Amino acid sequence: MNGVLLMLFIYWGWDTTVSVNEETRNPHVTPGRAAVLSTVILLATYALAVVATQSFAGICTTGICLGNPANQGDVLSVLGTSIFGTGQFGNVLYHLLLLMVLSSAAASTQTTILPTARTVLAMGVYRAVPKVFARTHRRFLTPTWATVLMGLFSIILYVSLNYYSAGSVIADSVSALGVMIAFYYGLTGFTSVWFFRSTLFESARNLWLRGVLPLTGALMLWAALGYNLWFYWNPAQSYSPPVTIPIVHWQVGMVFIIDFVTVVLGIVLFFTYRAIAPPYFKGEVLNKDTPTLVPEAGQEVGLFGIDESEPPAGLQPA
Repeated sequence: MNGVLLMLFIYWGWDTTVSVNEETRNPHVTPGRAAVLSTVILLATYALAVVATQSFAGICTTGICLGNPANQGDVLSVLGTSIFGTGQFGNVLYHLLLLMVLSSAAASTQTTILPTARTVLAMGVYRAVPKVFARTHRRFLTPTWATVLMGLFSIILYVSLNYYSAGSVIADSVSALGVMIAFYYGLTGFTSVWFFRSTLFESARNLWLRGVLPLTGALMLWAALGYNLWFYWNPAQSYSPPVTIPIVHWQVGMVFIIDFVTVVLGIVLFFTYRAIAPPYFKGEVLNKDTPTLVPEAGQEVGLFGIDESEPPAGLQPA
């Protein structure tokens, strides 16, 4: 079960192309095809790397073995010199390996911010969050405030958690993120079944692609989610120090706390903004008849156009 959620984290972010479909040529075909192809390529790359690494190093607990606790924090750098040797050419290949790992880390950071910023952009357009998030950059045509704030929030969260956990936050954050990814990926599966409920039995293809497969995936993900919440309640399963809950004095694992606090914060923000700006939450802004709206460069698209005082002609359907 833990492995399932770790795999979710590994593959998370490769659906970024689906989040930028408005910026893509042939948006009805290209983003989906890119998401599927990138995932298949990623699977093949990971499978090859895992099989090769285990075949070369083994899983024992000594030397360069993968089971050696001294190697588990940085397997690739340990294996680099063993695989490429210590000669001049091997040294070049070893440093190239490190450069590739750093590049991958940078790409992962970008794939974390990109889809989140686009999601917040859409929420700003339809007034689910403050309209400032619907503003796009005049030159780069990307969501300005959404990208900057998502990046800042990520930095603040990482620095604060890393300080508390004395450097152990990465492993716990990965586990916690796996739970949240399972939640919203699973929710997407349930949503697919509900959205296409009227067309499920029109053909066998519709039944499988719109019903059976999304529902099966959603149930699998939520089963793994429930198990992991129970598993990570135990502080012994987290790398960070246990968190003591006031009054009841329970000691709970950091992974569970990250997930719990995130959900509670989301619920509080949901009810707060629903009270401040209710139209979206009443279904007045976004429903099945609403066109897809895309802001022009440097503008904000609102329910009644670029500026809420302008006529509906300001809306820009995708």
